[in-house]
Amino acid sequence: MAGRDNSKIQASFTVSRPLAPRHAVRIAISGSRLLFEQQPIQGRTKMQGVQETALTTPLVGHGALPRASGVALSARVCSVLRSGTATARFTGQLVDLIARQVPVALRLSELGRAPVAAANYERFCRILAREISAAGLSPANVELTLDAKLLQPEYAWDRRQCHLGRGPVNFLLDEGALADASQMLQLWRLRVEDCIRVAFWPLAASACPLLSAERARHVLPGTGLQAPAQSAWILASFDVSRHLGQDGEVDYDMMQYELSRLLDSADALHDATRWPTPAMRQDAWFNRRVAVRVRGLADFMQRLGYDPGCHRTLAHLHRLLGDVRKILLRRSQTLARRSETLPAIAASSPCLGMAPGPSR
Repeated sequence: MAGRDNSKIQASFTVSRPLAPRHAVRIAISGSRLLFEQQPIQGRTKMQGVQETALTTPLVGHGALPRASGVALSARVCSVLRSGTATARFTGQLVDLIARQVPVALRLSELGRAPVAAANYERFCRILAREISAAGLSPANVELTLDAKLLQPEYAWDRRQCHLGRGPVNFLLDEGALADASQMLQLWRLRVEDCIRVAFWPLAASACPLLSAERARHVLPGTGLQAPAQSAWILASFDVSRHLGQDGEVDYDMMQYELSRLLDSADALHDATRWPTPAMRQDAWFNRRVAVRVRGLADFMQRLGYDPGCHRTLAHLHRLLGDVRKILLRRSQTLARRSETLPAIAASSPCLGMAPGPSR
């Protein structure tokens, strides 16, 4: 990116081990329709690799090139509803993003206590529908994300359909929500709805020991990927089944070549993308996040003759995904040598407060 001062970053990390990668990498894996979640591997293009949760909308289409993610916005409902000015400011920003064809997912919070929460939620949905429709746009494309413990899931889904039309609703669960049998039963009944997603994991952890875990209480639109608010991701897709030969052996050389090219393309796209909000532009520079969806796992296991219910199959998948992770992180480290270490790592370096010299 233009205007980067690489010298300071390189000086701070000349003795760092392990080598800091260039990206925050996270991997998301999917079999056929269901997606099995693995912890994010964050190097420095933050590769938020194999993670999705019961996706109905693909992270990236088959054979598609890497693309930029949509926007995960926070919506403090009571604050938005407090005055006409606050409502106009929030809906104006939202309508502007939708008009620019930017996918949007709203993370709803501060709904108030029951039964006020239900009334505030319905009022908020009505306002969104009115303002978005007044601009000649469709409100059905706006995703909603909320804690399952805030509202009854069936009520939230019904009101969303009534005012905004059918569209994704992401329910976030944690230890407290899991204790509510009524809510869990409602989510079970809603499992047949294509637009309902349930997410359990509250943190995005990193495989890089230099990075701390992050709160991931938002969901990126169109992906089911849990992430921090207004984080900027490059989304990519990789089909492992294409790298299994007729003899049942994995072509690791070709897999390494394609994954390296994929990460190179994603890295270049980070710098070329015009992110829609200032927060996303800052995050793109600071974290360089990349999400890689690993596809074709079911075909891969079927061609090897593995039983999907056998522990041996899980062990084989674990080794395969470990190989994918290693290839991506090694490539990220190579890119860091050519340009700069991830700024998020540089900013947290203990060397920053030390004077130049042998101790640093």
